[in-house]
Amino acid sequence: SAAIYLARYRRTVLVIDNHDGRSTYPQHNDNYLGFPEGIDARELRVLGKKQAKRFDAEFITDTIESVSKKDQLFQIQGKSESYTAKTIIFATGVTDILPSFQNAESYFGHSMFWCIICDGYKAIDKKIVIVGNNDEAVQTCLQFLNYTKQIEFVTNCVAEQCGISPEKLKLLEKYHIPCHMATIIGVEGTENQLTKMYLNN
Repeated sequence: SAAIYLARYRRTVLVIDNHDGRSTYPQHNDNYLGFPEGIDARELRVLGKKQAKRFDAEFITDTIESVSKKDQLFQIQGKSESYTAKTIIFATGVTDILPSFQNAESYFGHSMFWCIICDGYKAIDKKIVIVGNNDEAVQTCLQFLNYTKQIEFVTNCVAEQCGISPEKLKLLEKYHIPCHMATIIGVEGTENQLTKMYLNN
């Protein structure tokens, strides 16, 4: 979006992208205005790039390692090459910390999600597991009560490593959400549907 606006404002625009982040996940988004049937994140990424290129924005694949300023210009060092710019916009997006287990990627965007705003609606009246080990994860878990009452909470860490306050643990208990202080050691599923989760206890 920034590239489109700047290019239309007659600025020379270079987008340096390492193809990482949510826009590369196989997720279908239903809450973007203008897409009544929803749109896949990857397709939206392709369309956005095509639109920016129409206004002469350029794209390059690289990962930035450092930025410095010299004589009113930014010196940008990537893994592949270096760049010079008058202005930099950091549009880094979000990097999710997802649980690690065999074949996890096959469930991404199908039966394993990371954003309640985008995907909470898909949990209506379903049995779900929330994985997280801090107070924010517990808060998200409680928000899922808007969609389903069949919730279990898994910390995916041992008790002494978790950052969940006693107050939040009491809230889980108050709303009858089982909390499993355990790590995930394996899962089962069919195609893209995760069906079972095995814990170390």
